[in-house]
Amino acid sequence: TPISVTPSPAPSHGKQPPGQPASLRAGSPQSGGFRQETRVAGVVAELTRFVRTGNLITAEVALRNTGSDPVTFSCEGWQLIDEQTSHVSKPDIEGGIITENDIFRHSVYRSDALNAAPLAPGATHVTWAKFKVEAGALSGGNYAVNVESILSHPFDGLVPKSQ
Repeated sequence: TPISVTPSPAPSHGKQPPGQPASLRAGSPQSGGFRQETRVAGVVAELTRFVRTGNLITAEVALRNTGSDPVTFSCEGWQLIDEQTSHVSKPDIEGGIITENDIFRHSVYRSDALNAAPLAPGATHVTWAKFKVEAGALSGGNYAVNVESILSHPFDGLVPKSQ
């Protein structure tokens, strides 16, 4: 059965202080369908927002450091996948993106690419993307959302809630 994700009260952007949970949010956290371990040890991803407003689909993923050491990671390569047609869309706009180049620049010039600073234990980083959906371009069925550089697998079986 598809998972419907309800909108969060307001999108959050950037890092949140340690100990403060990312605002939720979505569906039934008990099902575990919105959370997953990532490719980075100690970092858990949670789909916190998946909504459609007009011709835009917005997805938001919170990345939380559950480990005891600071971690550095990239989070880029957003994809919206139509599960019926296998069509893959790239975002029209995205935020909270951390690239490998950002990580390098931050390691050399501390004031550059502040999002690429190591994420402290207990802290959360939020990344998001907006996908412009032309009429008829997608099937309107179930979707999957992926952030290629960090997610172990896409969040799938998603149906956007209309706002």
